[in-house]
Amino acid sequence: MSKKYNGETVILPKSISGKSIEASEKGFLFAFHDGKVEKYRLDGVKRLGRMTDGNIPDIVVQNMFLSRSHGYFTAEDGYVTYTAEETTNGIALNGKTIPPGTTVRLFDGDELTIPTVENADSKNDIILKCAFSPSKISLWDSMIKAQLDELTGLPGRRLFTDRFEALPRTDDTNDWLFILDVDRFKQINDKYGHTIGDDTLKALADELKKPEHHIRLSARWGGDEFVGVVSGDKESVIFKMSKFVDALSSRMIRNRFSIFVSMGICRIPRISGGNLLTETVEKADKALYQAKRNENEQVCFYEQR
Repeated sequence: MSKKYNGETVILPKSISGKSIEASEKGFLFAFHDGKVEKYRLDGVKRLGRMTDGNIPDIVVQNMFLSRSHGYFTAEDGYVTYTAEETTNGIALNGKTIPPGTTVRLFDGDELTIPTVENADSKNDIILKCAFSPSKISLWDSMIKAQLDELTGLPGRRLFTDRFEALPRTDDTNDWLFILDVDRFKQINDKYGHTIGDDTLKALADELKKPEHHIRLSARWGGDEFVGVVSGDKESVIFKMSKFVDALSSRMIRNRFSIFVSMGICRIPRISGGNLLTETVEKADKALYQAKRNENEQVCFYEQR
């Protein structure tokens, strides 16, 4: 059987085992990358890649090592295939590399792996899990739920810590950690009630998850505090975080009030030493309180004295 993808004819391998998608079932892809666990419905044609200006894939894995367009998932006639494109980091199916231009059929439980750094520890790899049967979907849903904050769906402190420690650090790494909290959050709870307070936190988390903000990692740190990691030079980080703050302030909670936050940012050292996360959070926290003291400045950077 042959199909055309991107103008090229490729051969679909014959299946001798495995479970395809039945008419009564749904196919999903679970993506694990940079501290995020995301779930995508597999139907029609879905392009996998990294979002950049003017490039918005259907399945976004916002990892700086991933190609802008990595390949395509196609769901039709009761089965799912993946077509690999020519990329710098490649992709493997159940440990076996898929050559560019090749289309492979996927089955329930199959694992696609994308290395993010050459010769690096495999725990940095991007993992894509296929789930077609109710049992597999339920399994991965339960594993995601166990790792994520129940209210916001973001990673909790423990998962964020694990993913933070797994971040690659080289001479070219330029990462920043931010910590933020909601301005006057206690007053929101006191005036409107805890249900609306919860809505505020969920709306903030939803904004943190949006790929257009280019936030590599994010988590609920506790209460109304959230942390995250962004990459780039100081000017680009200022631009990204300012856009995030503006987008957040434009969201209305039940048509009653907008969300305003204060944020502290600290550069993450390229060389690990001591308790890196704790020390960086402490510095970012100092910048956060400086932002709270500055009425007209919501975002502040930690300055070494």
